[in-house]
Amino acid sequence: MAISESGSGQQSEPLDATFDYSALQSRLGALLRKQLFFVGGLAKSGTTWVQLLLDGHPQVSCSGELHLCNRLFPALKSTLEAHNALLLEKTRTLFAETAPEPPLFAAEELQFLFASAVLLLLAARASDETVLAVGEKTPENAQFLARLGQIFPTARFIHVVRDPRDAAVSAWFHVLRTIPEETRLHFASASDYFRYYVQQWVAQVRLGEEFGRRHPHRYVEVTYEALSAEPEPALAALLRFLGVDHGSDAVRRCLSAAVFERLSGGRGRGREDRASLFRKGIVGDWKNHFGAEDQRYAIEKAGPHMRRFGFI
Repeated sequence: MAISESGSGQQSEPLDATFDYSALQSRLGALLRKQLFFVGGLAKSGTTWVQLLLDGHPQVSCSGELHLCNRLFPALKSTLEAHNALLLEKTRTLFAETAPEPPLFAAEELQFLFASAVLLLLAARASDETVLAVGEKTPENAQFLARLGQIFPTARFIHVVRDPRDAAVSAWFHVLRTIPEETRLHFASASDYFRYYVQQWVAQVRLGEEFGRRHPHRYVEVTYEALSAEPEPALAALLRFLGVDHGSDAVRRCLSAAVFERLSGGRGRGREDRASLFRKGIVGDWKNHFGAEDQRYAIEKAGPHMRRFGFI
């Protein structure tokens, strides 16, 4: 939706005649007193499932796919850099004899504007005083842990990890459904995509491990497999990490809100629908799609990390 001003020319009206900077500032300050968190993980690792599980809790608000670091941050950066360039060009070409160097946006101002924009988006769903933890899920968040961690120094991070073989298969059917032409252009076969995915998986797991070593109390990993096999203790651990009610009643309420049958429109786990975001919902489907060479490649490239998570 476009943001438009009423009126025209120099006499245009403000975007919102009720705009109150102090009120918004107070609102964002209140949000900062809650527990902020971010969920990320490689595509088709189960991040949407985790988001919906958490959002089913009465003390948690978890928005989905606001694309903060991968889209919003670079767009803001580009805009500020373009404005800086405009000011410098004007000053040096038209006002060189009368004006000093203009004030320019620096990295700190970019971070301030980005943080404010993020909080404004999160605040849209977190006005209820009973909400204690406010977060957002975008898969790419896992690539920007350091940036988010620096800008929001009290925020916590949930990294959703899945066996790269199962995740690669799920992601392959997902990209075939959503961007088929682009997928076929870049990958000659499913095997080519599987190997690409495994490489991305290793790189992202390493980023998470590095951040976790530096900030052990702000970072937690949860696997799709643990949530599938033992959902109650796995989810209770996440709720405890966020500082909200993690009792059995709260956990069961979350699980009921995001049970596969409800998300898939009535299908049971294992019943495939390739047109659905929730295609199959099982562990071990890679055995139906990975060849021997694909399996050897996955173990060679990702074996140590897969062992750490118990995938092999």
